[in-house]
Amino acid sequence: MKLRSLCFLWCVGMLGQTPEARMHFENARVFQEHDGAGDSVAEAERQFHLALKADPNCAEARVGLAQLAEDRAQWTEAIELLRRAVLGSPRNRLALDQLAWSLTSGNHQPTDVMWREAMGYWSRLIGMDKNGPGKGS
Repeated sequence: MKLRSLCFLWCVGMLGQTPEARMHFENARVFQEHDGAGDSVAEAERQFHLALKADPNCAEARVGLAQLAEDRAQWTEAIELLRRAVLGSPRNRLALDQLAWSLTSGNHQPTDVMWREAMGYWSRLIGMDKNGPGKGS
């Protein structure tokens, strides 16, 4: 599952979250990685929502919910969750990267507008990297 490859970025991003949000996020990640189906997915989704209840700007929880939506081929819902993650945490690298990727993945035939939007997020990420940690635009 794609979630495993994101674990490191998620864990780093969670350092700034409240302890309660971090706990629910970690619980969700464990359930989602367990088998990726059935009760584990439902529990992961519940834990992501609890993380958002504890911290409404927890971008990592929104990214997790977006990943679950993508797994169900609910592209519009996934992209809206990712946009909300970026809106709440505009410098969150995980949210920016996942939104740019989701906007341009071939699974939902991206439009020119979606490509332009994604380019803006990639440019922001490049600017953040170019200027060092915490110095991007």
